[in-house]
Parts: sequence; structure tokens; C-alpha cells
Amino acid sequence: MSLQQALLGRYASLESDVPNAGGVADSLEVGQVVDEDGAQLDGENLVENDILEAAEESDVVDEGSDDVEELIETSDALESFLAAAQAASKQGGWTTQEAAAYDLGLNVVIGRIGGTSRDVMPSLESFNSSRERINATASVENRIMDTLKKIWEAIKRAVNKVIAFVRKWYLKIADGASRLKKRAEAIRKKAENTTGTAKEKKIRIPLAGLHISKNAPSAQQLTGSLDAVKALISDLTRGKMAKGYSDACDEIVNGLETLTEKEDQAAVNKIIAGIVTTASDSSGFKSDSEAKARFPGATEAQSGESLSFGELPGGKKLVILNTDFNKIADAKSGLAAGRSAAKIEVVDASKTKVEIDSSKEVAILEPSQVVAVAESVIALADAVIDFRKDFENYERKTKETLAKVDKIASKSTKGDTDAENTRLESVRALAKISGNILSNHGQSITKVISFGLNLCRNALVYGNSSLNQYKAN
Repeated sequence: MSLQQALLGRYASLESDVPNAGGVADSLEVGQVVDEDGAQLDGENLVENDILEAAEESDVVDEGSDDVEELIETSDALESFLAAAQAASKQGGWTTQEAAAYDLGLNVVIGRIGGTSRDVMPSLESFNSSRERINATASVENRIMDTLKKIWEAIKRAVNKVIAFVRKWYLKIADGASRLKKRAEAIRKKAENTTGTAKEKKIRIPLAGLHISKNAPSAQQLTGSLDAVKALISDLTRGKMAKGYSDACDEIVNGLETLTEKEDQAAVNKIIAGIVTTASDSSGFKSDSEAKARFPGATEAQSGESLSFGELPGGKKLVILNTDFNKIADAKSGLAAGRSAAKIEVVDASKTKVEIDSSKEVAILEPSQVVAVAESVIALADAVIDFRKDFENYERKTKETLAKVDKIASKSTKGDTDAENTRLESVRALAKISGNILSNHGQSITKVISFGLNLCRNALVYGNSSLNQYKAN
């Protein structure tokens, strides 16, 4: 099997699976009628089903994002071999012993994506004589460049898969949010009409999805968590972080267009600044010394942050990286920092495994507290539903950026001078990092909203179970 076939098989784009006709807003269903407990009367299209089906699409988004990361790491490693071959070409080419050493390294690197060193290295016998060494080393240069083009095509397909499945995910999750809002409204009304005394003081709840340090959250902790996640969703989809994402896309394209024509360090710096700050443009985060460890490959210029609320129900944290530009010495370190741009992770708050006693009984919520929880759920659901107004813009911006970057990257081939080769290497690197941003941002949206709606669902279970303990006077 050729490397091209391996890449097509392993990193195939599934964009064609998703119809583009009739926008997202036209595709969403309206939440069904519910009873006083928030149960849907149709009994067919349940919130739980929507969230479960959306989770399947979210898994594909994660897979596509992981593919992008793997391809970029492989491509970066190949760039170092390309630089070595270019340097050797000026000094008579690799000797047989040098070629053998590089052959081993290339076999490991290309093996990660389904190829072998034979995809770029001629036989070792080709490096015997002086004339053969020059020709064979030049052949390695050309073959690596061809491989880099194929990897970029695979990156583009993987990003397209992310874009496509974010759409499929959103169609499901936004419909689920609409149903969840109906449920919350019914439970709020029920709470407002609940009087009397509670027949039981303790109940069982989905503690694994709600616990904070193994204990049930207070009403204040629950509403505070919901409000903090809601604010982050608004930032990601139509607030400060969304604007940062859009601006970064523009900076990447403009900077790449400049770099294809001439060396311009200012353009590189501007692109890097846009890239690494994309996910940090939110006041909802604070310094967290443990968060950085959640991002393999984070650089010395980066520090970890977590959502200011701290530990969230379910024993989770939402974490990102922030970048100190004073610690970025050159474009290479800036681009390395950009690998985690626009990326938010949902991680365990504890570094050790937490065992939850599901049989544990917890205090019930008062009706007024259930009202507050329901209102926070409604606000979070509205933030998800409101994304439909901007989803087409987000999707269009993402696709347009990828198309423009692809056009530029496809022309960034071998130069005539060392300076030109260095410049084109920067163009290729920035193009790959742009792919990272596009997939990371989509992945962050799915992770944060999915976490938020699951939290909403569990919070409503707690609230409604509490109300069921009250009896009329």
C-alpha cells in the first residue's frame, strides 16, 4: 500500500456525509410539550437521546482533532529531516552511513501515519559514489516535500471532518437544549407552586455527575457552576473568545499571504499573537498551577488556567493555556505555543481517582432553590440555542479560512535559496497551526457545551427529586 493510500484510508474526510442545505436554524426541532415534572409527553425524542446521539458526533470531532495533532507532529518531524537533506546537498550529499541513520529515523516518523522510510528514501546503495550521493540526497528532498504535501492534504481532510461533525453534533445538541429548556420551565413552575413540608429530608441523586469533592453541591454551588459554564459558552460562541477566533483566522490568512511574497518577521509575530491568545480572551479563567500538565507539549512560555469557579460538579475543571509573549524568543517557540491555541479541556479536578458512593443520600433542595437552579439551566440552554444565529457564520468562517490557507500552503514548495526555504518552512508551519486552531476551537465548543448540558440534566433531576418530597398542607 502506498503512503497516499494509507493517508486516504486513515485520515478520510467525512464532510460529504453532512448535508448543507437548509441552515442550522431551519433544521432544529422545537422542544416537545412536557408534564409538570418536566417529563416529555411524546416519550419518543427525549433530551437524553439527543445528548447521547450528540456525544457520538462529539467523539468523531475528538477523533478528527487528534488526527490533526498526530499529522502535524509527523509533519514537524519530517521538516527537520528535510532541513538536514537540504544542508547535506550543499556538502556533497549523505554518505551511506549517514543515509542508514536517517533511514532508521524516517522509518519511525513515517510509520506513525502508515508509511515506511521507503516512501522517501532510495536504497542505501544509491549513496555509494559522490555523484550518486548528490542525486540520492536531492531525491530525498523532493520525496519529503511530496510527502509533506500529502500530509497537508490529510490535515485538511481531518479538519473538514471536524467541521462536518461539529455541525452534526450541534443539530442534535441544540435540539436537546430546546427540550431541556422546556423541562426546566416546567420544573420551575412546579417549584413556584410547591408549598408545605418535606416528607423526607434526604434523597439519592446522580451524585457521580454532581459531586464536588465527593459531596452534593449546595444550591449556590450548583447555580454558580451553571452560570460560569453559561458565560463560557457565550464567550466561545458569540462573545469575546468567538471574536478572538475570527480575528485569529484573519491574521493567519493575511500573514501567510505576506510571507509567501517576502520575509516579514512582523507578520509572523502578528500571526503568532493572534494564534496563542485565541483561547485566552476570557475573564472567566484564573491561574492554576496544575492545569498545564493537562496539555502535553505545552511550552515554557505557557501557563495553565482553569475556569474561575474552581471545581465544577462531577469533580471536573475546565482548563486552558495562557501565553507570556515575553518568553517567546522566536517564531519556532511561538508556533509551538500555538499548537494548543483555542483549546479547552474538561479534566478531573483531582489528580487521583475519586470513588463516589452512589447510594449516599443527600439533603433536598428547597423550592426556592429549585427555582434558582431551573433559571440557571434555562439561561445555559438559551446560550446553546442562541448559537444557531451565529453557527452559519462560524461554519462559513472556518471553511473559508481553511480554503484560503490551503491555497497558500499548496504553493509553499521548494525555494531557490536558503532564505526562501526558511520562509516557506514558516508558511507551512503556520498553515498547519491554523488547522490546529480550526479543529481545537470546534472541539472546545463540543466539550464545553456537552459538559454544560449534562450538568443541566443532572441538576434538574436533583431539583425535581427534591420537589417530589414535598406534600401540600
